[in-house]
Amino acid sequence: MDPGSNSSQDSSANMEKIAKKEDVETNIDRLTELPEPLIIRILSFLEMKDAVNTDTVAKSLRHLWTHVDSIVFFFNAMPNGDYIERFIAFADRTMPRCACPNIKKFVLHFYHDPGAENGPFLNEMFFNWVHRAFENNVEFLGLQINDLTIEPPEWFYQSLFLIRLKLYDVILGSSFVRQIDWPSLRSLNLKRVEINNEQMAQLLSGCPQLDTMVLDRVSHIITSLNFTSKSMKTLKLIHLDRDDDEIPLQIKASWLQELIMTKEFWGFNCHFLNMSSMRKADLSFTVLGVDTDEYWVDVQRFNVATELLKTVCNVEELVIGPVLILVRLLLHNSDTFVNHIPHIERALTFLHLNLGMRTYFKINYKMLIWIMHL
Repeated sequence: MDPGSNSSQDSSANMEKIAKKEDVETNIDRLTELPEPLIIRILSFLEMKDAVNTDTVAKSLRHLWTHVDSIVFFFNAMPNGDYIERFIAFADRTMPRCACPNIKKFVLHFYHDPGAENGPFLNEMFFNWVHRAFENNVEFLGLQINDLTIEPPEWFYQSLFLIRLKLYDVILGSSFVRQIDWPSLRSLNLKRVEINNEQMAQLLSGCPQLDTMVLDRVSHIITSLNFTSKSMKTLKLIHLDRDDDEIPLQIKASWLQELIMTKEFWGFNCHFLNMSSMRKADLSFTVLGVDTDEYWVDVQRFNVATELLKTVCNVEELVIGPVLILVRLLLHNSDTFVNHIPHIERALTFLHLNLGMRTYFKINYKMLIWIMHL
């Protein structure tokens, strides 16, 4: 190989590095010229480690991160060596320096090794940081703590300011059945959270303003959801796993306006009671292992699906996926059409047919019916 060629490549690489460095310096100069409130707003979109590191970027940026109203800690490394100790030390140094009196958002994402034996210690550390956020009137709290049983202290269940709560991959301890008082909570998202009927009822009773709830991979031990508040408007069920031979999930929500059932289900054995206020339904879920080209629907599933369609009889807009498209087709081609279909679709304005990622139809249903009767 020509030695001159190597020299040329090295020279090009050095020039590229110099150009990148100049670009970074130019961007830093532009950032430091912005008003401080705008810089703080930009920093609030960063993960906390990146926000803190701006201390070393420019003297004029030093300590501005302490005024952000959004705090996000992300730890996603295998907990060996001193990774956990370094992460905890960083969070312990950071939280006392956060000076914003009203924290909009506090998120902790922590991957935990199920085989580790430091659960109680980590539980204490986590809630030390969360307590600091509560003292600063946090409005949005997100906890994703994989495979670790947490025992929230009593103060965790008392907050006048909490508006949104997300709990992912959390195993709640027995303390969850204590009195809950979240009078401002409007949105609750539970994903892979182990919770029973008693705990769920206690939670709902302590959230009188709750209007949106998302249940992702809802626990098998939940068999009843009873929403009595007039504030409850939207319920979203994702990746439901309720097989035909299991106790059905009974949901009662007199004031619910929107029902969403999406993603892949192992089964959809649900009974909906008193849903007369519903105006919009998205039932685009699919069932794992089902070939929609075959008449896979047995009597039990057919009856469950028919009842599900009857549940949404008052909706103005309906989205159905392959499963319910097939059931609806079977109904249309059966003697039950006259008895069921007019009742099921009496209020429908728009019907969406979702056949997959790239196949989607939106039909003005009332216009279609009018044309068919010309």
